[in-house]
Order: sequence, then structure tokens, then C-alpha cells
Amino acid sequence: MKIHCLLMPLLATSALAGDSALVDLPTEAPNREGGTWRVGAGSMWRNIGSLSVNPGLGNGGMGTPFFLAPTGAGVANVNGDRSYDDGFVNIGAATALTGQTTNWGYNNAGQISGNALQLSLAGGSQVSLPGGLRSDDEEFEAAPYLEVAYLKNLKPNLRAGFVANLSFTGLNRSAQGAVGFSDVTLTDSFNLGSVIAPLPPYSGSFNGPGPLIGNQPDQRNFATVPTGTGAYSFSTDTDLYSLALGGEVEWLVSERWFVSAGAGAVINLANWDGSWSVPVAGGGSLSASDSGTSVLWGLYAQAGVGYRISQNWSVNSFLRYDLNESLDAGVGNADFELDLSGWSIGLGANYSF
Repeated sequence: MKIHCLLMPLLATSALAGDSALVDLPTEAPNREGGTWRVGAGSMWRNIGSLSVNPGLGNGGMGTPFFLAPTGAGVANVNGDRSYDDGFVNIGAATALTGQTTNWGYNNAGQISGNALQLSLAGGSQVSLPGGLRSDDEEFEAAPYLEVAYLKNLKPNLRAGFVANLSFTGLNRSAQGAVGFSDVTLTDSFNLGSVIAPLPPYSGSFNGPGPLIGNQPDQRNFATVPTGTGAYSFSTDTDLYSLALGGEVEWLVSERWFVSAGAGAVINLANWDGSWSVPVAGGGSLSASDSGTSVLWGLYAQAGVGYRISQNWSVNSFLRYDLNESLDAGVGNADFELDLSGWSIGLGANYSF
């Protein structure tokens, strides 16, 4: 792990240097008869930020921007002129009174099935959308921090008190999902009843004479043929400010080495912005963006080890776990959740007085 590579050389160098190379230390930390203030700075590497997204766009069906019906066949339940790839059914002289027309035609015998005439029209398109998305590619994100603590002496080698740690983490996360592109073909079925269709190719006229059929189809179906794939893309950038307030116990196990343990509460301030885009039927895309600020609560626990370089200066490393509320927000139709719980590894330098 990269963190170990940063931590081990520092501790090893300090240990190999020996006491003779450092300023002599008293057996107690400064101001042992009272308390000790400590200020520090360093960096944590935080393993947080798993992203979950619900696009909230349905399944790309009819009545959405993701379905484009072939044009030319008109509205199924309204009288009108209808043009197909293999025929037509237009308004005729009798349509206004009876809903029927002699103004129709078709191209080949295969379009007659039983007592029904089937006419087809290509040229539509559909985009099939993904369901829930999840990005688990959590990485260790650098989080610089500042810290202040006041530790009261309990015994010559034991002290305890409060600590405040303020850190900043930038979380840039994204998730993608596959969308499918399909061509759409419309097929209308007209009931011929007792009409015997003239041999194809046949083309009727507005005034007739000719066999009458209904101007409105009795049934309309759509067939899709996959043609390719695209992508739904969601991204969010979050600036996370975390203030940890808690207690700490420090035990001086030797003249220079000490171990510590602490726990407390965390106040997280998350400034976020998010955006998404997705292709729509017929070309182009649909997109949305939004931003906001959320205050989220949590708890933490940590354990550490440190080394005293001199009476006032020390270095330390620690392992910390945060159990935080998740960031839940929405961008247009999409809802997302950013998981802010996880492990952190820290490395810093401190000055005590």
C-alpha cells in the first residue's frame, strides 16, 4: 500500500538515528505537572466515496423522449391519412359519416392474414435505459488536516484530554450505464370483415367505387431491432469538510515512543454539484445539473503510534474509521447516494507546549 511506503521510512529513519542524534528528552513531556497543548498538521488518506445512482428515467418506452414512433401513419384512434412502406389508408368520401374509406391500397398478398390487412412503416427509434448504477471504485483520497489538542496529565506516562481535527477531502465520482439503440417499425392491422381484398397491387380512390374498410386500425404494434449501444453518464464533485471532536488517551511507552486511542463525533459539511446526460431517440441528448450543501453527522474511532523527536516536536501516524451519514441528493430525475463511511490512514507532525 502506498501509505505504508510513506509511513515506514519516516519511522525507520527516526529509530535508526538513535537517542544520541536527538535533543535529550526529560522523562516527562513538557508541563507534565499540568496539561499540554498540542498543535499538528498532516494528511489523511481516506477510503470513502462509493457512489450509487438511480437515473429515474423509466425504461425508455412510449410517451418519453426515448421513444420515437415512425411518422406518417397518424394517430391510431383518429381519422386521417396514413402512409406506410407497403400501402396506404387515407380518408375517403364516406369517412366523415361512417369511419370507412375506399381510399386504401396494399402491395403484396403476404399482407393479408385471415381477415386482416397488415401495413407496416419503419423509421422510428428507441433508447433503452439502464436501471440502478453503482461505482465501487473507491480510492484513497488525500485529506490534509489541522489538529489541536489539550491533554491533562493523569500519571507520569499517561495523559488524556480533548482533540479537534479539521480535514478537507475532494471526492470526484462518476458512474456510467449502457443504453441500447433500436430501430422501431410500426404495424397497423385493419379488419377486412367480409371484404375480399382485390388482388395486389391494389390502389383505391377517394370517391370509389371500391371495397370499404375502416380508416382507423383495429390494432397497432411496434417491433424493435437493436442497432447499437451508448452510455448514460452521471458525475458528482463533492468538497467534504470534516470536523472531528472527541477525546484522546496517550500513553508514553518509552522515552520517545507513545501510543494513543481516541473517539468522538464528526460534523461533515458537503458542498456538492452533480450532472448527468443521456442520448434520446432521434438524436441529441437530455441532461441536467444541480448543486447543494448538506450537513451530515457521524462518529469516529482511531488508534495511533508516535515518536518524540525532541521535547516539543513529535511525529505520529494513525488508523481511523468514520461512520458517517451518507450524502443523499437529487439531480433532475436522478437520485444519488455518496457513502462517506470508511477507513483513513494519517501521518502528521506535532508541536507541544
